[in-house]
Amino acid sequence: MRSTKDYRIDPLSCAYCAKCHSVCPTYEATGNEGFAARGKILLASAMRGDFSSLPPSLFGDPRDNGAVDWRDSRELNEFLNFCLRCYRCLEVCPSMIATVPIFEAMRFEVARKHPPPWYMRWLMRSVLAERGNTRLLAEMGAFPFSLLPWAAKRVRINDRLRSALAKRSRDHPISTLGARSPTLFLGKTEFPLPASALARGRAYDYIRNHQNVAQPERGTIGYFLDCLTDIHFPSAFAGTVRLLNSLGFRVDVEFKSPCCGASALNTGDEQAFEKMARSYAKTFADAPYSRVLFTNPTCYKTVKERYSEILADKELARLPEPVLDVELYNELPAPPIHPAWTDLSIAWHNPCTLGYALGDKTTAISVLQKWGLRMHEFPDVEGCCGYGGMFYLRYPEFAAEQSARKLKAWQDAGIDLALTCSAGCIGHINATAIREKIPIPIIHWGELG
Repeated sequence: MRSTKDYRIDPLSCAYCAKCHSVCPTYEATGNEGFAARGKILLASAMRGDFSSLPPSLFGDPRDNGAVDWRDSRELNEFLNFCLRCYRCLEVCPSMIATVPIFEAMRFEVARKHPPPWYMRWLMRSVLAERGNTRLLAEMGAFPFSLLPWAAKRVRINDRLRSALAKRSRDHPISTLGARSPTLFLGKTEFPLPASALARGRAYDYIRNHQNVAQPERGTIGYFLDCLTDIHFPSAFAGTVRLLNSLGFRVDVEFKSPCCGASALNTGDEQAFEKMARSYAKTFADAPYSRVLFTNPTCYKTVKERYSEILADKELARLPEPVLDVELYNELPAPPIHPAWTDLSIAWHNPCTLGYALGDKTTAISVLQKWGLRMHEFPDVEGCCGYGGMFYLRYPEFAAEQSARKLKAWQDAGIDLALTCSAGCIGHINATAIREKIPIPIIHWGELG
């Protein structure tokens, strides 16, 4: 897989060729240089003091920009916020510049002078950095809607999928599809609702007490529970453990692990990122297994590539090697998949971190075909779904346009169900399916277990 560590972090490496313009969804929508990677790279150089003025094209007028403090610029914040972090600019850059990591460093630089709002700092440092607090807040958020289920909207399903679920539920309940991704809409902004404490309890009871490991055993593997899946789709964890058990793995889970820190990179909270990295290191240091599995590519990439900025070599050496589910499944034979899934026409949504940052656009579909599923490919709509971390909350209309294109293409092709490995994409695509009245839910592929 591609690693952004192989890319340059020096903004002066930019060849100013504008290839990033042709692949950037936000530049296509605005035509403004500042929303393309090239424009933000120029701003990164200006913030470092590499040159005293900026090209007029950056803001579309001929004024002299030399006296402007870009750390105070509202436009700079808008350029950083209206970015999907899809890594397509990194993929096409002939100078091999680590574009998104540079943008994250710019966020940190701006935040040193203008910290994130107090509620965002509280969310990062006191909630997401402490898994117990994360779960408590999620359960509080889910409780009112358990009493008033009609207040949330749910994605529809077609008759083929309903029949498959009826067959599947005789063996294992599918809580995510059973609940059908309840979502609250406030105006045009979507808020995927947390799973109930009951659903989370059932998933974790299986992991703690009911693992049934196939013979011969392959040993023990650790499992990192990412915070978004923990909040919204905990049944994906139980399904993944069932898959691993059927392949001969015993799974060891750290239930109190914190957020990986990707959320802090999104918001520019450097202190929260360091706290999360050190908490992860404390949790997994000297673990009794050599590998820890990640079922979210963003978390995998954050831990594997960014923790070296915080942790010393000795601390890193004490941690198990991160492995992504796509890589692991590709090495192994097909697990026993319930025949109900093979009756469906299924699409795969490749998350941007997997497809563009890590450079793997094909392995997941190959794995699912090996498992006996009827997979369909859609290269014409393979790009970002519009989730983009906090992007879908800041720019709900633009974000929904990206996922609606995918859903309409899937609907035209007669797709029953979509799969992915990113919890953020799941919540956003299902919300768009609700809004557009398209009966195609998307779930984490771990729920096939």
